Amino acid sequence: MDEMTAPETQGRPVVLAVIAFVLASRGLAERPGGHPEAGSFKGPAGIFVSRALGLALDKLRSSACLQIFADFQGTGAAPLDEILRERGETAGEYLRRMRFHDGSRHRLCIAPGVSAVTRIGSLDVLVCGAFQAAARRDPAAAANVLIHEELHSLGAGESPMPGLPTSEEITARVALRCGR
Repeated sequence: MDEMTAPETQGRPVVLAVIAFVLASRGLAERPGGHPEAGSFKGPAGIFVSRALGLALDKLRSSACLQIFADFQGTGAAPLDEILRERGETAGEYLRRMRFHDGSRHRLCIAPGVSAVTRIGSLDVLVCGAFQAAARRDPAAAANVLIHEELHSLGAGESPMPGLPTSEEITARVALRCGR
């Protein structure tokens, strides 16, 4: 999950975003099926997901951006770049396998500023209504949201789990490594 905007000075949106992530970690069901191409997202935000996915894949060609996977650990304490190596996949290949679904009407997407949610270990990402508006304003930041969700998919957790970074901190780290 991600807000794609500067961290809020008021705590309520951040608290709601954290609650949405915790619920997503517990309740987002894995969906069987193929691996859609970038443009196969159904729903009103499809063009924005497709554009953001293309930009994210471009960013993942940079060695500086790929360092993000060494910055975070999975649930078993292995760095995410090691997890990718063990799977025999690149970050770009893994991101291409992820499935993006219209979550605009999903209960996990109701918190203000929540752009996307996924469950740790899931290839499925719910793209929330806020993603479309944010992607229209800043396509590069939308690409960072997809990379952020890839980190979760590979096993990275976030606050409120003890000792883990907040959603905003993860997104800021992605922006630092992968560019704005």
